[in-house]
Amino acid sequence: MQLDLEQNFSADPDTVFALFCDRTFVENRLAIVEATSKELREHEVSDGSLTVTVFTTVARSKLPKAVRGFVRGEPEVIRTERWNRVDNGYSGETTVELKGPGDTEGRMTLEPDGTGSKVTVHFDIRVPIPMFGADVEKTLSGEIAQIVDTEFGFLSDHLAKG
Repeated sequence: MQLDLEQNFSADPDTVFALFCDRTFVENRLAIVEATSKELREHEVSDGSLTVTVFTTVARSKLPKAVRGFVRGEPEVIRTERWNRVDNGYSGETTVELKGPGDTEGRMTLEPDGTGSKVTVHFDIRVPIPMFGADVEKTLSGEIAQIVDTEFGFLSDHLAKG
């Protein structure tokens, strides 16, 4: 399953990237994500690049009923983003590792758009479980979209406050 998301921001790419590089901003952004547990595991900034890894658990109640019997406890998710400077903005890769079968990989761009910037994210979601894989992919797609939308909203609000 594929998932494509994009968001426009009022600030230029360098300003947005500077916020991604601000550990306190990333911790505050993670704090508003709906998850039963969450932890910032890595935040490494170097010249023109950034790696962020977060750990979350998804409430078991969010899984399709048919799938709950195959999953013990609350699903654990480790998401890593790696950003690098490119000509007129930034590009990156993201991975989402799940405890159990399935994974998600994606590509991201942060580029100029008018007087601001635009973030575009593409995810490839794969859960190779016979009969139930598509249901789990759909659930993951919804969870990922909700988290990314929440994070985009947090960033937009932060930029609006100046």
